[in-house]
Amino acid sequence: MYSGHGFEVAPTYRFLSSVGPAGTIRKRRLDPIARAEDAALFGELLRERTAVSQECSSADDGWMVGIVAALSGRLQTGMWWLPDHQAIVVFDGDDEHNLLVEVFARELPDPAILRAAAPKPELPMLYSFCPDLIDEGAVAQPAPASIGSMMIRGQWPGPAVFGVSPLWEH
Repeated sequence: MYSGHGFEVAPTYRFLSSVGPAGTIRKRRLDPIARAEDAALFGELLRERTAVSQECSSADDGWMVGIVAALSGRLQTGMWWLPDHQAIVVFDGDDEHNLLVEVFARELPDPAILRAAAPKPELPMLYSFCPDLIDEGAVAQPAPASIGSMMIRGQWPGPAVFGVSPLWEH
């Protein structure tokens, strides 16, 4: 339908982490719906976050992310607070991978910290976004067709290989 209006499909990628299994870290599930202090923390880090990528990231102030996270159920199930690193990490996963959906932090944590925060640290980790500021050695893999695709109209100004967090797909 969109191709008739000048849009083309731009394949997206996920990035396999180059970092091996890590130790344990302190973390707790964040629940911005039930806990006012978690909602305030989430809002603060949304506004003050460092982008996870120089290649492809949003300049949005973040207010839509809360809506997307609520509609997807991630506000109650997928967010973790890493107090020692002042970061919120959002994970999805399956039986084969931990999918790092997003990182909200003023200073981005080391990839080993992110791996340690994963629900199943023993599994490989995929980034849903370009991790050039976090894990330069991550290897691009085509994203599964089941997650959809990006439609772009006109000349794409970004990198040939990119990924976008599902929280920013709005």
